[in-house]
Amino acid sequence: NGNVVASARLLLEPRRPPQPPSSHPSFQRDNDQDASSLKIMSYNYTLMTEHRLTSILNRFTSLTSLTLRGLSSLHSNTIFHLLNKSVIAPNLIHLHLFDVCIYPSSLPTSTTTAKTGLNLQNNNSKLKSITISGTIFASYDTMIHTFVSSPNLRNVSLQGCRSLLDGNVQDTLTRLHNLKKLNLCNGSDLIQPMGSSVSLQSLSLSGCIKIKSLQHLHVPNLVELDLSFCPLITDDIMAHLFTSSSSCLEKLMVRGCDGLQNTRINSSKLCVLDI
Repeated sequence: NGNVVASARLLLEPRRPPQPPSSHPSFQRDNDQDASSLKIMSYNYTLMTEHRLTSILNRFTSLTSLTLRGLSSLHSNTIFHLLNKSVIAPNLIHLHLFDVCIYPSSLPTSTTTAKTGLNLQNNNSKLKSITISGTIFASYDTMIHTFVSSPNLRNVSLQGCRSLLDGNVQDTLTRLHNLKKLNLCNGSDLIQPMGSSVSLQSLSLSGCIKIKSLQHLHVPNLVELDLSFCPLITDDIMAHLFTSSSSCLEKLMVRGCDGLQNTRINSSKLCVLDI
């Protein structure tokens, strides 16, 4: 009897506990007042759309910290345009964008604006931390708009920039006097990065496979340095690190540096060595 079998199945299957209301910002929350007062959001979506990003920025108007992942489906100009004109732009303190594909500005954009770059209404003195991670083909001149409009940045992470040149590092350090942490990992065109900074304490050049010299980099207060998977780093470069102005190093990462053969490190301050 089909009815009997169906009844038996219902009795044998364990009862599922009630599911909590979704916290996913697909806007099932009924209290708009709570949404407008939210300060921190981390949004992870495999396929971000322009409509979805617009909805986030229009509803959560008090955000000071925003993390967005899964942005590869959107043109970078669309992302930057929506952020630049958003209500939250002047108040953002932390902005982290992952899986971004940034193309040369000559490519067409899916929005009506012709502007390129992230300027956050051209005047965001509150922004202290920014991450742009993905595949970046745009020139450094395009990306520098982000730095110019945010002079108080403490933490800059520009990961995967394919056209970052040695002099661009100097330009960044010169413009950002308060910079504490700089991540340029996978910057494939860096060879001999140059520049000076008394504020910089942490620098990541991990995956910069063309780097073969650090002698033009003067960072006397550098505490943490990541050179992982930089195959052209040699014993002589290591010796220079600990006899130059970088003797304050406490943490050094050189995993995957195949050029190191017989490195001797003489430092009383080094606490962490990752090889």
